[in-house]
Amino acid sequence: MNGTASSWWLFTSGVPQGSVLGPVLFNIFIDDMDEEIESTINTFAEHIKLGASGNLLEGRRALQRDLDRLDKWIESNNMRLSRPCAGSCTLATTTPCSRLETEWLDSSQAERDLGVLVDSQLNMCQQCAQVAKKANGILACIKNSMASRTGEVILPLYSALVRPHF
Repeated sequence: MNGTASSWWLFTSGVPQGSVLGPVLFNIFIDDMDEEIESTINTFAEHIKLGASGNLLEGRRALQRDLDRLDKWIESNNMRLSRPCAGSCTLATTTPCSRLETEWLDSSQAERDLGVLVDSQLNMCQQCAQVAKKANGILACIKNSMASRTGEVILPLYSALVRPHF
């Protein structure tokens, strides 16, 4: 910028965080990840979700085979999986267990995906309750910290601080 160039930096591995090319390079790197996967696979940034439907037993077996394949792919590409973030949510009346390598995945009745909390019955009541609680907390802070409660003061604060949560 203005005739000044940044200095070169040697990276021996990984992708620089916050770079323009980072997401593109990562997508190129993981392009072959789903080649042998039978289940539905969804990726967003560094998040990977596998899904299977149909007969519960066969779906569970297919999902387990795909978890094993995914684990082999991760290992062969010298990547690491964030174990605390790995889990499962079953949309069924029973909760089968899945494992990744030798560790059993934590099973939950609700799963947060891209900031939205949905339970195993595809119900969003918990999400609504959390958003309402957060909004009420912010409203209480506005109410307790403002001497003036006129619309000219409260409405811009409400628009800036509360509405973005909905």
